Amino acid sequence: MNNCCNIGNIKANATVGGIAGISEANIDNCFNTGNINSDTSIVGGIVGCNQNKITNCYNMGNITGTGTNIGGIVGLGQGDTIIENTYSKGIITTGRYGGGIVGFQESGIVRNSYFLENTINGSNGIINDGESPKKEEELKNIYNLLGNNFSQDKDNINNGYPILKWQIDTSL
Repeated sequence: MNNCCNIGNIKANATVGGIAGISEANIDNCFNTGNINSDTSIVGGIVGCNQNKITNCYNMGNITGTGTNIGGIVGLGQGDTIIENTYSKGIITTGRYGGGIVGFQESGIVRNSYFLENTINGSNGIINDGESPKKEEELKNIYNLLGNNFSQDKDNINNGYPILKWQIDTSL
């Protein structure tokens, strides 16, 4: 899945994410701005349960789950997952375990991923290798760290947070 977005709020009683509930596909250049809410576990801003690669994605929505494995990008990472060049600004509310990028990573790699500090039940929650909490102004200025697919939000499309280049250049 490439160049996808969700801008609507989602409420579910199952594994859920802004782009996919469960994904075995590669997901690239996608974003979520809607709030995601589930009365269960395994909830993510982009994917609830991920089993492949997520690159160049971001989440702006608030993520709520009553159980465990609640994350800004992925709720639960399984298999040889790779999560790279991502960020999340959303507030994470969880009954037990949550993370700014990944709620729980069984295996795989997280690289070059950032989240707004103190947004997981009022703390930084679970921090995996490859994830870093940032202050708001720092997070707004990470576009140069995220790679060539991101751009500075010069036109305030995303309240000053980095945007994907396809959001401003439809020729990509």
